[in-house]
Amino acid sequence: MKKTLLSVLAGLAVIGSASAAPTPEDRKALCDLLIQKKTHVWVEKTQACIPADPCGNGVNDTIRSAYCLTDLGERFVFRDVDGLVDFVKRYTEKVLKAPDPWPDMLYGIAPQPDGYKGVYTTKTADLGFFGFNYEIREKGPLVNRKPVCLVFGRETSAGAGCKGVESEQECTDMFDFYNLLSKDFNTPNPVYDEQTKVCIF
Repeated sequence: MKKTLLSVLAGLAVIGSASAAPTPEDRKALCDLLIQKKTHVWVEKTQACIPADPCGNGVNDTIRSAYCLTDLGERFVFRDVDGLVDFVKRYTEKVLKAPDPWPDMLYGIAPQPDGYKGVYTTKTADLGFFGFNYEIREKGPLVNRKPVCLVFGRETSAGAGCKGVESEQECTDMFDFYNLLSKDFNTPNPVYDEQTKVCIF
């Protein structure tokens, strides 16, 4: 089946190069074959057919950087599913710019055999699609700062915090969200460096 499908795709690529480029409808029709096999999803926002696990080992770097929030082998750690859902809601609202009132959201959290979880942001995925690897860990240190940085549209710093932070207030807001996820309100206060724009928490 896989060889047949690849042959069909290759044949269509040759035909497409000799005539007009495939339309989004053509690409979606081809993607439907892969969706039926549960290996791919169609992202309406970008008109793209991407692997259901954009974080997998064999995924193209361009797809990984566009749709996967975690680096290879990286896992976000949450205390509970509520923290995970809160992260997804905030990321969808602040980064993907979900309209208000929100459409019918799917937070879900679709397990794959290797433990990967995918998140569709709406039933039609018209706001986008993203994936990441995570685990629920009730005890032990919550070391991940990256989910916090992502929600605020910032990059993780070399230390335990985020860079590109614009103000001390933003740093405090990041710290508050981190405490909400970690459920540890006894952590030291954040440190904001106005010159380097780094927030350490």
